[in-house]
Amino acid sequence: MGSILMRRLRKSRLMTFLVVGAWLSLFPFLGAANVFAYDGNSTGYAFGNATGASGGTLTLGYVANHPPACGDPLSNVAWGTQITIQNGPIQLISSSGTAYSQYQFYIEDNGDPACAEGTNWIDVYFGQYLFPGDVCHCPGSPDGNACEQASTNSCTNAANYGNHFVSYTSP
Repeated sequence: MGSILMRRLRKSRLMTFLVVGAWLSLFPFLGAANVFAYDGNSTGYAFGNATGASGGTLTLGYVANHPPACGDPLSNVAWGTQITIQNGPIQLISSSGTAYSQYQFYIEDNGDPACAEGTNWIDVYFGQYLFPGDVCHCPGSPDGNACEQASTNSCTNAANYGNHFVSYTSP
């Protein structure tokens, strides 16, 4: 009696495995969510609001992309998606004034609501740092209270970054 029950149980498990496997094979894209490779312009920004469009606090290592209204493919990527710059690192400068190179960034903000920067554009966040006595204003960014005295000026760093063509992938 016990061996008959065990055979039925094994058949039941095998059948479940086969049905689930067949069903998953119909959806090969499930394991490849947020996988992409893009090329586009990149610019830099600083100051502005302390909170990004994602609702999170902005920090070095974050980037902005176009809002969904622009129709840019990247604008439909989920907040927090990691991108990796393929054609060289981007140099960032910490609040202590230490420069370092970074390849990986996270999408946490929106920018360029006029959609003027072109498809697949990203805007690299350079921080909220300014030298003591500097004014908390950076052209192209909204004025806000998101400035912090430090050993560097993030607005100058973003302006010096300029406009670069980048290739990036995710994850």
